[in-house]
Amino acid sequence: MIISHKKIGVWMDYSNAYVISFAEASPMPKTITSGFTTRKKEKALEISASSMLSLQQQEASAYYRDIAAIILESNEVFLFGPTDAKKDFFNTLRNDPKFDAIRIEFYNSYRMTGSEEYAATENCFSGQGVELL
Repeated sequence: MIISHKKIGVWMDYSNAYVISFAEASPMPKTITSGFTTRKKEKALEISASSMLSLQQQEASAYYRDIAAIILESNEVFLFGPTDAKKDFFNTLRNDPKFDAIRIEFYNSYRMTGSEEYAATENCFSGQGVELL
C-alpha cells in the first residue's frame, strides 16, 4: 500500500481562499469564495445589526467548512494571508478532533499574486523557510 504525503497551502482572507495542493503533478489552485458579500451585508443591515452578524457567522462557518473538506485528507497544511481569517480558521480546526493528525502552521503575509502564493507554499514545504512580511 502506497501512502501519499499530501501537502496543501491556503492563502486566505475573509472573502477568498486559494488552495494549492502539492499531491498533484502540477498544482492548480482552487478558489473558494465566502458567500458573505457586500450586498448580503447591506440587506441584512436593513433588518438589524444582529441579523447581519448572524448571517456573517453562518457564511463564515460555511466558508470554513468548504476549506476544511479539502484539507481533511492532507498531512500538512500551510495557512497564510493578510487578515486574521487564517487564525480564526486554525482555531476552528483545532477544536475538531478530525484534524488532530494534520500538521497545520499559519503565517501572516501580504496580498499576493498566484505565483507568489505558489512560491511561498513551495518554500514552506521544501524546508527553505517562510519569509512573508
